[in-house]
Amino acid sequence: MKVRRSVRIEKSSGDAAEATVEHATNIRRTDRPMRPTGYPAGSIGGDVSRRNYIEYLAERYNQFRRPGFGFGPSNANFSYASIFESIERKFKTPTYFIPQSRFGELVDFLKGRINSTVSGRRGRARGIPNYLSFEEFTVEQAGDGPAKKP
Repeated sequence: MKVRRSVRIEKSSGDAAEATVEHATNIRRTDRPMRPTGYPAGSIGGDVSRRNYIEYLAERYNQFRRPGFGFGPSNANFSYASIFESIERKFKTPTYFIPQSRFGELVDFLKGRINSTVSGRRGRARGIPNYLSFEEFTVEQAGDGPAKKP
């Protein structure tokens, strides 16, 4: 869309001249609704410690599933967003919009996914923890004491 605008230009001699300037304006329209900037009250995203723990578990899953991390070809196609898509399919809502009352269910789902990876099964067989518990994670995040990092 082009917008015509008249601009008054003064010359150094004090004479004024009128000029027409055309500005091109691009208007972008999307069909996707915009997501709200905040999280609803009572959701996992509304509680920083719970949101960070879910993010930590998703990161651990992606570390264990990363191509070349102990199993599989290093050039395989891999999507880091796949875990969030799986959560959205199972819980029928975006990850951080899940109610806090379902936090335990979400944690169990993520821990099950981590434990079912090849590296997760190897770690469990050797007695190596695959992830921190929520309590250990919050202590580590608060910096109150040393927590063992798996």
